[in-house]
Amino acid sequence: MKAVRLYGVCDLRQEEIPTPHAGPGEILLRVKATALCGTDVRMYLNGAAGIDQDHPRVIGHEISGVIEEMGEGVQGYELGQRVCVAPNFGCGVCDSCVSGNTHLCGSYQALGINLDGGLAEYVLVPARAVSQGNVAAMADHVSFEEASIVEPLSCVYNGQEQVGIRPGDKVLVIGAGPIGVMHALLANMQGAGLVMMNDLSPDRLRTCREIDPSIVTVEGNLKEQVMERTGGRVHRGLPLTSGPDGSGGAHGTVRQSVVFRRPACFQAAGAHRHEPGPLPAVEPARQYQSQPSSVPEGSGIRSERAVAVGKYDHQDIRPGGDRRCVRRG
Repeated sequence: MKAVRLYGVCDLRQEEIPTPHAGPGEILLRVKATALCGTDVRMYLNGAAGIDQDHPRVIGHEISGVIEEMGEGVQGYELGQRVCVAPNFGCGVCDSCVSGNTHLCGSYQALGINLDGGLAEYVLVPARAVSQGNVAAMADHVSFEEASIVEPLSCVYNGQEQVGIRPGDKVLVIGAGPIGVMHALLANMQGAGLVMMNDLSPDRLRTCREIDPSIVTVEGNLKEQVMERTGGRVHRGLPLTSGPDGSGGAHGTVRQSVVFRRPACFQAAGAHRHEPGPLPAVEPARQYQSQPSSVPEGSGIRSERAVAVGKYDHQDIRPGGDRRCVRRG
């Protein structure tokens, strides 16, 4: 089969590799669409642990397709079924997994990260992921392209549930990348009275206004503008980095959000570590990897399934920005 494999920093190759086959408990998907995430770009630009000339990796973890093969013992699925995949999974039995903190599992794995992913004609979903429900059936009205961004959208949905936006809340999103725009759109759908968006990139803020004119974009002195618009109170804050290209940057994001640490509820997501040097006050990525109470945006199986079956109308959520989809016939 054709596949795109990463061999190291800026070394990405299209190759012919053996087609995998489904063993006991496994599912083989014929890939129909794979979206490119900031993580993929970061891995390409900076390399990734465990990937080198002798250990290449098929990247891509935002995947949709149809079931081509099912191994012995697989139940609840059908050949030819349209599905998308939650790429991250743990052992399923340790205390962290059982408590819902799969990202803390010592055996944590992810398609496209430390297992071969979706930039190929086929992707093999391990038995452990299948048994944990990581393969989600798609609603009939959801296209393969839309389903390929179920993973990032479900990250946002999961985060929205945790931050608890209520009708009338004033919400500030810092970072107008695709994830940030999704957060703003869902905040509006949950009844927020005011949704503000901040970013260092004027182009991204302009795109944000084009996608949803109701979103109030703020530039310049963030604290002064936000306090003026909210009467001194932000109910919900969503500091997000704008992306691995450094257009927003984790340093600026955290510095901005630390200003609003008073009685607002904050959820940090993204936190691409692209700039050199330590982050001030807090590093959201490290919190995500070490603290159950600060889980920022991992999609989770329940969130993935809720989005896949169309709980949110995909026609209303079009993040724009720089996420790209690779479609296969």
